[in-house]
Amino acid sequence: MSQKKLVYNTEYMDKTSATYKECAEYTNSVIVELAIVKTVLLDNYQGQATDMVFDLYDKIKEHLDLLKECFAQMERYITYSKETMLELDYSLALKMKGEK
Repeated sequence: MSQKKLVYNTEYMDKTSATYKECAEYTNSVIVELAIVKTVLLDNYQGQATDMVFDLYDKIKEHLDLLKECFAQMERYITYSKETMLELDYSLALKMKGEK
């Protein structure tokens, strides 16, 4: 394993992680709004396209769910990466302190 200190900015990583978390929450609010749009559309339109509303809604929601999960995973990955780097730096510092 390398004995070199990792270079990273924890504040930037925290900010980036928070942004991804915010995006996941925003995507969730879009999913809620989409359900409202579907309800309004079904209440106000009765025609040949009515059957397509359910398929269209399901497909858009499927994509939004995936997008929300991607944002949430990125938020967790960045947090995990930051914590791992901090632990590695701490372990390296202890090892180097013990060698002196």
